[in-house]
Amino acid sequence: MDDYDEKRNFYRMTIDCQVHFKIAGENQQYLAQGKNLSSSGILMVTDKELHPGMELEVVVMPVVGSTQPLRVNTKVIRVSKADEGGYLIANSIVAYK
Repeated sequence: MDDYDEKRNFYRMTIDCQVHFKIAGENQQYLAQGKNLSSSGILMVTDKELHPGMELEVVVMPVVGSTQPLRVNTKVIRVSKADEGGYLIANSIVAYK
């Protein structure tokens, strides 16, 4: 398929790592599984039901211990049921910490 034209502005890479997140302004921390990541967004699966427009404080935990965690503020842009259970949460990165 030589005529494929990428529609995304940023390359998206598959990840399989833990993601810790808090809803902005709250103290409760939740756990998610990271699915993919680009410079503008992150896709994750979690049991916590979230809604579009919610702002999150997200920490992507690297698999390799010598790599620093990625800390970002995000905005939920899409929520759907995940095939493996829970919710598939698409986030737009609004700020790097």
